[in-house]
Amino acid sequence: MNHNQPGESWQPSGLDPRLFQIQKRRSKAVTIKPPSDQGKTTSLPSRPRKTIIKPFSAEGLNGTAASNNSTDPEHSKVNDSTVLSKRQPRADRVASVSKTEALSGSAAENPRRVQLSAPIDNIQRSSPEGIQGHVHDRSVVAINERPFSASANANGHNAHHRSGTGLGSPEENTISVIPSKDQQAISAWKPDVFAQAFVPRSYLLVNDAPARSVISQAVEGINFPKYVLTFATPLFLPPMFSLTQSLTISRLGLLRSDNFGPQDYKRHFIDCVMLDLEAQLREVRSYDIFGAELEIIDFQQHLFSLHVPGLRESAPRVAFGDIMSLRQLVLDPWTKKPLGMEYWEKSGGQMRGEPAPGFTGSEITGTVVAVIKQYEKLHLRLAGVLPIPLVFNVSFVVQRRRVHALERTIADIAHELTSDPFRDVHREQAALSYPVHSSDDSKISRDDNHHDGLDRATALTSQPINITPEAIDHKHWLHHMLFPTVADGVLQTSLPKGRFQENWFDKDLNYEQMKAVTAIHSRNYGDLCYLINGPPGTGKTKTVVETAAQFADKMMNDKDSVGSILLCAPSDPAADTLALRLSAYFDPQIIFRLNEFSRTFAEVPEELLTYCHIEDNIFSLPPLPRLMSYKIVITTCRGADVLINARVTNRDLASLQTNMLRILHPSSELQRSIPLHWTALLVDEAAQATEPEVLIPLAVIAPHAGHPYHPNPAFVMAGDQHQLGPRTYDRSTALHVSLFERLSNRSIYASHPKARKWANRRNSYIPSVRPPFVDLVRNYRSHPAILAVPSSLFYHNSLIPEASNVESLSAWGGWSIRRWPILFACNGGIDDCEDVRTVGGGWYNMREANRAIRYAANLLKSFSGALSQSEICIMSPFHAQVHWLRNIARAASLWELNIGPMEAFQGLESRVVIICTTRTRTRFLREDASRGIGIVDEPKKFNVALTRAKEGLIVLGNPWVLSQDPHWLAFLKFCWRNELWSNDEEGQDPRMPEGREANANSWKPLEQDGAPDEVAGLEAALLYKEREPSSAMTATRRFLSTSQDDEMWTSGMMATQALPSEDED
Repeated sequence: MNHNQPGESWQPSGLDPRLFQIQKRRSKAVTIKPPSDQGKTTSLPSRPRKTIIKPFSAEGLNGTAASNNSTDPEHSKVNDSTVLSKRQPRADRVASVSKTEALSGSAAENPRRVQLSAPIDNIQRSSPEGIQGHVHDRSVVAINERPFSASANANGHNAHHRSGTGLGSPEENTISVIPSKDQQAISAWKPDVFAQAFVPRSYLLVNDAPARSVISQAVEGINFPKYVLTFATPLFLPPMFSLTQSLTISRLGLLRSDNFGPQDYKRHFIDCVMLDLEAQLREVRSYDIFGAELEIIDFQQHLFSLHVPGLRESAPRVAFGDIMSLRQLVLDPWTKKPLGMEYWEKSGGQMRGEPAPGFTGSEITGTVVAVIKQYEKLHLRLAGVLPIPLVFNVSFVVQRRRVHALERTIADIAHELTSDPFRDVHREQAALSYPVHSSDDSKISRDDNHHDGLDRATALTSQPINITPEAIDHKHWLHHMLFPTVADGVLQTSLPKGRFQENWFDKDLNYEQMKAVTAIHSRNYGDLCYLINGPPGTGKTKTVVETAAQFADKMMNDKDSVGSILLCAPSDPAADTLALRLSAYFDPQIIFRLNEFSRTFAEVPEELLTYCHIEDNIFSLPPLPRLMSYKIVITTCRGADVLINARVTNRDLASLQTNMLRILHPSSELQRSIPLHWTALLVDEAAQATEPEVLIPLAVIAPHAGHPYHPNPAFVMAGDQHQLGPRTYDRSTALHVSLFERLSNRSIYASHPKARKWANRRNSYIPSVRPPFVDLVRNYRSHPAILAVPSSLFYHNSLIPEASNVESLSAWGGWSIRRWPILFACNGGIDDCEDVRTVGGGWYNMREANRAIRYAANLLKSFSGALSQSEICIMSPFHAQVHWLRNIARAASLWELNIGPMEAFQGLESRVVIICTTRTRTRFLREDASRGIGIVDEPKKFNVALTRAKEGLIVLGNPWVLSQDPHWLAFLKFCWRNELWSNDEEGQDPRMPEGREANANSWKPLEQDGAPDEVAGLEAALLYKEREPSSAMTATRRFLSTSQDDEMWTSGMMATQALPSEDED
């Protein structure tokens, strides 16, 4: 093997040698003159280096350096090679940078994860490190707001010092930051722990250099044009709706979610999607990997393997078939960095468009052919890889196909909303076909964006009116679904009978669930969306499954009933849950689980594979006749776009039928009433989907404007707006408000006399519109004490505990003397930081993590054989804390503990839940809120965390920090007054900053914390049960705001014979 001699440049074979010609660098000096001492200067090397700011403790100011083994992010991590300048007065030594350490190359070993200890902005120094918002070779100490900067040259730019002669004297190689002598200012200095990771300039220049594009072979998906040609030609189908103009941002999407209407619907949500896309692009860039080494799987087939840190936690989110951008690096054999990039930039090569010597000149668009989350590996197909060291810059990109589906659907729905629904139909024909509900316009306003209380919901009258073509409401069906008003409802003048005729698939349904299923099938509530509002553990998914089963049963047994229903959920696991439950009632001939082609077989439960269609080793669509024969099609909201591209929406199928009849029978009069294929859309967990995502399946079932369909399709959503909402990248837009939540706030739902918030009032709600919703109130999951605070804060004390066998862990010695299975454990340990750029934040708390595992171990020991590891859940809002919890659990041989981030437990439950809040310093709360991390000032996360527990709940946290949030304050007061409290036996952490939060055990509720405590609802019922054990059966009903449906059901049963049959609910 030939080795390069010293002084010779290494060149890869097969490349133009001119790309690697490196000229000798010239030297030029730059000086820094601190304002406190104009006579002192320090030379700065221009070579890439990592700047280290070394803070000092009180001992450090007296001549002793601070300890280097601190894990506190407020104390920077300092390399042992850092030196102090002897020219500084001892009392003024605040920070120093060693050129020896700066040039050691440690910053390039893992450029993705290297982070500056103290990135600051007041030292203005020109350096080869720094571009596009990255924190590079800059360090700043801001003390008493007295910055100092490098002296500028005649052109006004900072001069550069370039040295090719090695290191100089220690004094010349040390940057001394000399602040004010004010000791209070020195002690107040804190580094920025939220700094971005350090990336050497040479790697960034590679990504900015011009490159030729090399496209790798893409993954073959569903060939939609070919599929459509199997049943229709362009002669029978109109052109597919497409965007006709470029999209721009008008910032309308920053408005509130209730401050728009049909006319600006498109502009509003296009803005939201584009602003969210901008934020997504910023987040995706943060996952870029620099200097990543790839492994060869099959060089001839262009297959390679890439390790992606964080892939297991979907950070970044990558799916089969996604594309990525990679640039193969050409490394300097001595520095192991991209070859000659700094000189290429400084010599003007970048400005002149010359090829960059630090990479091969190609940008490879790679394709993901496999995702192995368990090992955090991606298998990529990459064309154009050269046989040189496989080191790449890897850039993740936003998949355009997913964004395009949202933009196209928004434009399509907005077009239907603003078009004349009877543009192709005569008014007289429409008048004969469309039912109209009359209303007294003097009492009901069409503008339904303002809530006027109960009177608005009871304003409908039953007086008939004369129907004329001019009196027809010309609103599209979508208008009723997306902007419902009281006038869209149906008047109810008598109580329901309280009995049901259905043959139930699930024999354990309660009254509210049966009432919802019956109302949906009878459509007695009007032509608008029906909402199933289900708090945690109340069985909303069970209600959706029963509704779907009843639809399918009717279509199979009624010869006059045709079509299919579309059943959707925001995520694949939620859709799988629906399919698994329905598979207990129906075989694969009735149910079809539709998957996107990008989903892998390993992600699908094995028992569901028979309900899927697989073609060419990917999930696909069955032939049209088979697809049309299914009674239930289950997919995700985004997965419904497959049906749109396959041209099997209600509008496309109606056009196909009409155009075929018109061509085949041109002289015959066409039948105006066309049966719909998709007769209903049911969306479970709808509060977790953005409104544009729900629009995709809504576009599948939406009928043609102006054509009479009998009946119109039903639209049903189930969810809870008080649990975790949609996952968005930009929290400033209205996109984080789901369609479910937006509709819930409209007066037809929120101001109805049977709404949850009016449950305390015994108002007469007859006559009024029939409720187009149901509020589920019976909780079958949790102990009453666990439900007490969420029921009071979010559900107007309406939850009724119905769970059984929730007292089995009450004998544990860790509970209070009341034996309520709740414990708040104070934690005074400091929160440390690894890398805040990780998803969920790189914060962890070792004391808290150890205590959480000890609690779990103690519970398992106390209930040996009666409680398993898998029945204990430990959650934290920070992924770094989850990582440490898992490590500690494995060290204790607790391999089966269920440990994960809070978001992962939405919709799940566990016998015991241990919540690690992690944050113990208030100074980081504002940054947490801006990043959407943590659990303070996050009421939906708070609600989800507490309501996962069935029999036991333990919360660890610092009460001084948590009490900044009114929801947490209410929980703390609940625990305090009921003695569900445990102090931190380890006492104060010496690393905690001085202040009240350093002593977590000293917290107690103060009068100024809020209004006097009101003991009500489940808490009052539990206390009453303790005082009157013999009255335990009536305690809950005595102190709860029970549902009016209970009284209504009883009254209705007593008056069954007096009610007309058509008023049956």
